[in-house]
Amino acid sequence: MRKKVAPGGTIYKSMKKHRVKFLVIEILLIVLLVGYFAASYEYISNIFVGGVAFDEARFAKEAETIAVGEPFELHRSDNVSINDYALRPDSYWQDNRYEFALDLKSAKELGISYSNRTTMTGSDETYDEISSCLYLADIGGIKTLVLAYPHQDLSATDTIDGIFTSIPLIVAHDVAASGAFAPTDEICQYMIDTRGIEMESERFDLVFCTVLFGIIIYLAAKLVLQFADYHHTPTYRQLAKYGPIDEIEAQVEAELAAVRKEKRQLVTENWIVSEDTFKLKIVKNHMKHGKFVYTPKV
Repeated sequence: MRKKVAPGGTIYKSMKKHRVKFLVIEILLIVLLVGYFAASYEYISNIFVGGVAFDEARFAKEAETIAVGEPFELHRSDNVSINDYALRPDSYWQDNRYEFALDLKSAKELGISYSNRTTMTGSDETYDEISSCLYLADIGGIKTLVLAYPHQDLSATDTIDGIFTSIPLIVAHDVAASGAFAPTDEICQYMIDTRGIEMESERFDLVFCTVLFGIIIYLAAKLVLQFADYHHTPTYRQLAKYGPIDEIEAQVEAELAAVRKEKRQLVTENWIVSEDTFKLKIVKNHMKHGKFVYTPKV
């Protein structure tokens, strides 16, 4: 049975201080996780819940309509992209939900589509592939644009999942220029996008919380070991490479009684002791007697 040095020495006191520091960091990480999860819960839960029931009556009261307007020109400085993500200020929410499942009462294809340009591997040859098509649907009694994948081929009575977003400039341009509407025709201020787009950084939120949770569990397991037996702390584990932990601790403590301080280090005849981030760093004094002495690693 190993003989332990009575608690109260320099090494033991330093170990307790660093162990508390470790515990404080663990608590701060838990607070960070709880706070971040609470702030992003609606995004994270949406990944697992998906489209929820949609209140059409509420939508009809809350969503405004806008005039299609006269055809207009696009300029080089105009942003004509259609984002693959949605921003909260530019989307329609019902409480803390933003992705909905709803039944279409009507669905009319407008003949407007959007393509992705792809460059062939190993050549400069490019080709365009239709990535989305535009429909007009009746949602809550409001004429609403629907952006869908080409293969969806929407029709009345279909059930769709999507996120309501502001109408991109390129879509507003194409709708006004299509000839399918009079300039005074009213459509919903939002367009529903069914392409599986995400709201802001919802995937990042899930990954961040998952990774942080894993780190917390890992550190908690180490803390449990360290509080169950302080020989598992970094300060004491480093002593094992020099021999039995308690014997080495006794040797170092004995020499620390006649210590001198050099450049923030405590230097004894056989040991150099200094503060590290999470431990009291204890190494062999290879420069004792002014001569380098090689000590093999155990």
